[in-house]
Amino acid sequence: MFFEKYGAETGGEYSLIRCTTAPGGGTPLHYHNSYREELTALDGTLGVAIGEETKSFQPGETAVIPIGTKHRFFNNTDQVIEFRAKVVPAHAGFEQCICIAHGLEEDGECDEKDVPKNFVHLCLMADLGDMKFPRMMALLGPLAKTVAAYGRWTGEEERLLKKYWY
Repeated sequence: MFFEKYGAETGGEYSLIRCTTAPGGGTPLHYHNSYREELTALDGTLGVAIGEETKSFQPGETAVIPIGTKHRFFNNTDQVIEFRAKVVPAHAGFEQCICIAHGLEEDGECDEKDVPKNFVHLCLMADLGDMKFPRMMALLGPLAKTVAAYGRWTGEEERLLKKYWY
């Protein structure tokens, strides 16, 4: 994963990230209230569920996910896939969340599905990145906000940002 363009470089119009996903990898079902995503397959077949529809995207094809739409991406092939994610408009918290996630993964602080092992880290990342998880939100939404606030109060967010963002 690396940023091709940060929001600061585009005047806040968009962020652009190049990503790879291993076989079996992907994200859980989620949505965002402040930005849309455009996922463009670059190498391999990118699976994307948007709302009730699931499609496979070949290199050069783009999935557009409107604001507020439940979605997930995945790799159900036996090859590593590469794709570009464009976030419109740029979202600094999303950029920070991605850097923290990548750093935690590199440091072995995530499980086999790349989910942070530390619940405070997960809640901070979800809050930073405006990621809402519909299957969990009814039960965990208020708790996740409270845990993220706790993570800020204790300085854990600042520690993560200093280590993986600054």
